[in-house]
Amino acid sequence: ILAFIVPNNSPPWNSFQSEFLAVFFAISIGLMNFRKKTKFYSYDLFLIAILVAAGAGYFFKVSAFGTYFYVGTVYLFSALIAFHVAVENKYNDSYFEWFSVSLILASIISLGCQLVQLMNLEDYFFPWVGDNPDGGRYFGNLGQPNQLASLVLMSFLCGLYLNSKEKISRYTQIVLAIIFGLSLSLAGSKTSIISLIAAILLLLFAKE
Repeated sequence: ILAFIVPNNSPPWNSFQSEFLAVFFAISIGLMNFRKKTKFYSYDLFLIAILVAAGAGYFFKVSAFGTYFYVGTVYLFSALIAFHVAVENKYNDSYFEWFSVSLILASIISLGCQLVQLMNLEDYFFPWVGDNPDGGRYFGNLGQPNQLASLVLMSFLCGLYLNSKEKISRYTQIVLAIIFGLSLSLAGSKTSIISLIAAILLLLFAKE
């Protein structure tokens, strides 16, 4: 939850604390789920290919900033860990249920930050809520409206997952959908709204 709600205003870059916490979480979960014998999947090859391409770009000076390569490498390894945790996790559904609850709580807290920005009350909540001097699209503490919208979209799908597991009621899911809809409207992310519609259509027409 902290990875999503820490204000993005810390050196050495704005989202350092959030990204550090997210990577630390990914590595910790990976170690908890470590198996002596693990399979090699085609997805692994895909990530390795991207990593090799990024390394080649850095070696041949395609990118002017080495930081892009280092940060990208950390992201790729985190994605690799997350994939193996999802496929081979030994805690069954309990891990995904707690992860879903964490995302939903982070989205609800982020909506609170958006409302603070909407009412121009950031000074009263400093340093717990990031400043939004330009107004317009409200991003909570994630620093970018599209990033917040991505979090909200994931939370919506997590709510559907918990409802399918009968961990939350249909009425709770409806309330969450209203909360997430309000958050998306404040973020003003067109891409996430299209993605949400596509996800709903996919779920409606997908066969079990």
